[in-house]
Amino acid sequence: MCSSFEESKTMIRRRIKVVSVPYPIRKLVKQLEQNLVNTPPLLYWYKKKILRLIESSSWSHPQIVYLESTNDCNASCVFCPRRRMTRDIAYMSMDLYRKLIDECVAIDVDEVRLHTLGESLLDPYIVDKIVYAKSRHIPLVLLYTNGKLLDRQMSQQLIQSGLGALYISIDAFTNETYRRTGRNLDFNTVKQNIHTFCSIKEDLGRKTPILSLAYTVTDDNRHEVRRFQKYWRPFVDYINISGSIDFQENPVPRHEIKNRNNWPCYYPWNTMVVLSNGEVTLCCLDINGEVKLGSVATESLSQIWKGRRYRRVRESQLHSLVDGPPLCSVCSAKPLWSRFVPSA
Repeated sequence: MCSSFEESKTMIRRRIKVVSVPYPIRKLVKQLEQNLVNTPPLLYWYKKKILRLIESSSWSHPQIVYLESTNDCNASCVFCPRRRMTRDIAYMSMDLYRKLIDECVAIDVDEVRLHTLGESLLDPYIVDKIVYAKSRHIPLVLLYTNGKLLDRQMSQQLIQSGLGALYISIDAFTNETYRRTGRNLDFNTVKQNIHTFCSIKEDLGRKTPILSLAYTVTDDNRHEVRRFQKYWRPFVDYINISGSIDFQENPVPRHEIKNRNNWPCYYPWNTMVVLSNGEVTLCCLDINGEVKLGSVATESLSQIWKGRRYRRVRESQLHSLVDGPPLCSVCSAKPLWSRFVPSA
C-alpha cells in the first residue's frame, strides 16, 4: 500500500517494469539495438526502455489502468483532442467501477488513473471512487483536473481520500494568456484554488496527494514558461512542461509506415484504458474509442489483456505498424515514431 510521500513519489517516477509478448523477437531486438547508434539523448532512454520491455520472457497484466470516470468536461481547451470527440457523454457507474477496481486488485495493477478526456471532478462520486480504490489497497490513485471545481471543500475531501497524485492543468501564467487557451474558465479562480489546496494540505500535515501542475506549451503561452515555473515552484511538488499532442488529418500511407524506422509504443505492454461506457480501447489518445479491444460488460480485464485483439496490436507494434490500427499511423506523440529523429 502506498502510504507515504516517498512511496508515492517512487511510484510516480518509477521506470516501467519488464513485461513482454509470448513469441520470438530476438531478431527484432537486435535490429532495435543497432538503431540506438546516433540516437539523440532525449530518445535514448525511451528506446532502451522499449528494449528491456519487449525482450523479457513473460507478461501477465497491465501496470497502469485508466478508468474514465467521465468524458464530460466544463472547459474547451484549444489544444485538447476532446474537441473532436463524438461518443456520448457518460459517467462510469459505481457498480461498474467497484467491479473493475476489484479486478485491478486481482491482477496486481500498480496504478489507477481516473481520467482520460473528461473533467474528473464533475463526477459526483469521484471522492467515493478514490476512497474505494484505496480501501482495496490500490498502490497509487491519480487524477487530472482543470482546477475549476477544486474549492475548499473538494480540496479537503481529496486530501483526506487517499489520493496519491493530483495533476492540475493550468497552462498559463497570466489571465490574458489563459483566456487565449479557450478554456472558458476563470483564471483567478483556478489560481486561488491551487493556493487553497496547498494551504489545506499543509494545515493537515499531509504530503500526499503529490501535487503537479501541467503546462502544455503552445505558441500562445511559450513565452510564459519560465515565469510560470519560477512562481509555482515553491508551492507544488512537480511542474510538468510538455508539448501538445495532435492527430494528423490523413493517415500515413502504408508504404511510408513500412519504410520507416519505427519504434514500438509501450502502451500495449503496460497500460489499459477503460472508457466510461465500459469499452476498452487502445490508449488515452483514442478519443472516440475507435480501436475496440473488448468490453468489460462481457469479459474481465485479464481476459481482454490476454486476448486476441491485444496480441494483434502488440504484433503490429513490433512489425512497423503496417497491419496495425490506423490510429497509430497518425499519432504524433513523441517519441513513439522515429520520424522525429534521423535514422541510424
